[in-house]
Amino acid sequence: MKSSYNEERVYRESEIKKLRRKLDNLQVRFDKAYEDRLDGVIDEGYWSDLSARWREEQDHIRGQVSSLEQADHGYVDQGSEILELAQSAHSLYITQGGSEKRKLLNSVLSNCTLSGLTLCPTYKKPFDLIAEGVKMQTKYPRQDSNLLPSA
Repeated sequence: MKSSYNEERVYRESEIKKLRRKLDNLQVRFDKAYEDRLDGVIDEGYWSDLSARWREEQDHIRGQVSSLEQADHGYVDQGSEILELAQSAHSLYITQGGSEKRKLLNSVLSNCTLSGLTLCPTYKKPFDLIAEGVKMQTKYPRQDSNLLPSA
């Protein structure tokens, strides 16, 4: 989760930099066009159209920057909630009533099938990764004998 978060953060930061460069370039164009308007190089109608279009583009880019900046908080919060739910799912299931158990199962499972007398769950993402990790830990419980760092 940490590496995924870091990749996501790096991506967001690079996108924010690109968008801020776009904003800066738009502002330079805006300022130059305004000077041209004051000098009489472009007429009022053309200036109005340009400035309205550029302001709209600036607002759109600012909205994108804001979304990218707020996504950082949502990503961490959502990851924390998922891990907390995964850690407490068993005790929650035992202590809750029927409708709450159903909500919990709907959050974690996408489908269940019966194979003879065995219930085979299909987990929703990212719970499928957690379940797979638990399976691998159960299957290979001991530490790897090769403790050399990987290249």
